[in-house]
Amino acid sequence: MRNILHKALSEHLTQFIHDREQLNTLYTTFKEQEESTAEAISMYANLIYNYGIHEDCHLSKINAPTVIGIGLTLNSLANDLTLAQYGRDFTSISLDRLSVPQGEENE
Repeated sequence: MRNILHKALSEHLTQFIHDREQLNTLYTTFKEQEESTAEAISMYANLIYNYGIHEDCHLSKINAPTVIGIGLTLNSLANDLTLAQYGRDFTSISLDRLSVPQGEENE
């Protein structure tokens, strides 16, 4: 599924290959989303860890479905981060191509 999302994102961004302003906007958006997702993963993981260490060791309320749910949530956030990074990277490559005068590309 991730490959399908990458392909769709790549095809969508190709539409803006000659529009520096739109690519800059998209690059900024991807970068902000990437940073936001990374912060969310870190915060969520810390909350779960601190709960497990400081509270649940006495209460013993965490069970297998809860741990599975936590794992799935963190996995989903990690996939969101990967997609945001891919979008930022592809947009950066497109911006770099716009910076090179036509006829001088090394690719």
